[in-house]
Formats: sequence, C-alpha cells, structure tokens
Amino acid sequence: GGEDCSQSTCLNNCNGHGVCEAGVCKCVAGFAGYDCSIAKCPNDCSGLGQCNQDGTCTCVATRTGVDCSVEQCPYDCNGRGQCVDLACHCNAEYSGVDCSVRTCDNDCNNAGWCNDGSFECFPGVVKGKDGQCTIQSLYRQVEASCAVDCVNQCMGKCGGDTNSVDSQVECL
Repeated sequence: GGEDCSQSTCLNNCNGHGVCEAGVCKCVAGFAGYDCSIAKCPNDCSGLGQCNQDGTCTCVATRTGVDCSVEQCPYDCNGRGQCVDLACHCNAEYSGVDCSVRTCDNDCNNAGWCNDGSFECFPGVVKGKDGQCTIQSLYRQVEASCAVDCVNQCMGKCGGDTNSVDSQVECL
C-alpha cells in the first residue's frame, strides 16, 4: 500500500477482526485465518461438537451449552420424558434411550410390530376393528395373545382334526 508501496497491507484488511502488522493479520480473540475471517468456537466445542462457520457449536446428542461442556440426556429426551441422572425416563407412549420411539398398547398382541405408534401385523395376521393384530387365518386364538413363534409352530400342523399345538393356539 501507499504511493511508494512502503506500507504493508493485509488480505481483506483482516475483515475487521484483527490488526495488520507488517502485512500479517493479528486476529482478535475468537477469530483465526490469514484474514481473520474464521470464527473460532468457544473452547473448541470441548472436543464434543462441530464448530460452525459462525463460531457456534453443534454439540453431540449428549452435550449442550455454548461450548458443549454441559452433559444432558440424549437429545434432551426429545421433550417426551424427564432426564434423571443423565438417563431418559420416557412418557408412557414413548420409549428408547432418547424417547424417540412411539410405543403401541398391548405390545401388538405379539402378532405384529409397532411402527411409530400404529400396529403393523405379521403376514397371515389380521388387524381388527380395534387396530390390534389378531391371528384368524388357520387357527383361532385361545388366550389374549399369540406368540410369534407359535405361528411358525402351527403352520403345517393344522391338518385334519389336530387340536392343541401349544397352550396359546388351537388349530382348526
């Protein structure tokens, strides 16, 4: 810089985040780079998060705070439970380490699986008017629920007058 090029200038004039000394930017606290354009994160996110370009931290699921130094339950239990001793205690309709899984009533009668709060039945199982899975095709239900493995045990054994296959299913 200057008319006779005797003054040194710095790239981008240090972006207003530093002082130019002999052509080199001396950045103020919180900024880095040749031209002081990179915002630094507090405490380098404690090594427990990602430093964003704007100087903020995106913390891992079990950390929070401006520098990710504060422990928390995973994703703070997604607002669906209480964090007690760094473990989520989920509300009744949710489960999982971070309360992110919606549960179903009656555990799908052991004849299907829960898909985000609604029942999905195993093949050969019918969803009743109440939304519950019940086994109706080749055999009738004797107790309130039929274990999944009894479906496989009963298949192929329901010929003729065969009655009881196990304590839960009776073949027709």
